[in-house]
Amino acid sequence: MKAKLIYKLFIALSAIYLIGNIYASTRKTPEQFHAQARVVEYLINNITWEKTNDNNALHLCILGNTHLDSFNMLHGKNFHNKPLYLKAINTIAGQRCDILFVSESEKDNMPKIIEQTRNKPILTISDSNEFAQQGGDVNLFMANNQPALMLNTQAISEQKLKISSDMLKILTIIPDVEDKD
Repeated sequence: MKAKLIYKLFIALSAIYLIGNIYASTRKTPEQFHAQARVVEYLINNITWEKTNDNNALHLCILGNTHLDSFNMLHGKNFHNKPLYLKAINTIAGQRCDILFVSESEKDNMPKIIEQTRNKPILTISDSNEFAQQGGDVNLFMANNQPALMLNTQAISEQKLKISSDMLKILTIIPDVEDKD
């Protein structure tokens, strides 16, 4: 009886340990959030808007739970001769956003968020898995502890956004599955 109890306790503690390690390995470090903010800065520098929501400024909205402090370095910087303003939001409705960073914490709402921003001049970026495949513009992810990105060029084009030729030179564009014969 005592051996059975010890065995069950061992199994329970092992499961807790494994789950904790899996959770810890999927959480991003502050350095990784900072690296993501640098990639967002690169994107903003290399994507232009045919029309913005405010002719005098760009607005970066952060939706969901993320390391907001990492993005503070972008607040007030000039991009395309306009200052960038940063704001945390709880909903897209009624917001003036030119860039929308959607945190992974919003993954259950992604289809709705993508639909709300479709065909609007809003660059959508997320660190949620398969964001670009679902119709978002840019998917940020970590590869070998370095930030990487996946672009949905069709969505970017539909939103009247232009990718700079310099950025296109360093990207590998993978055709849609439908394009292959």
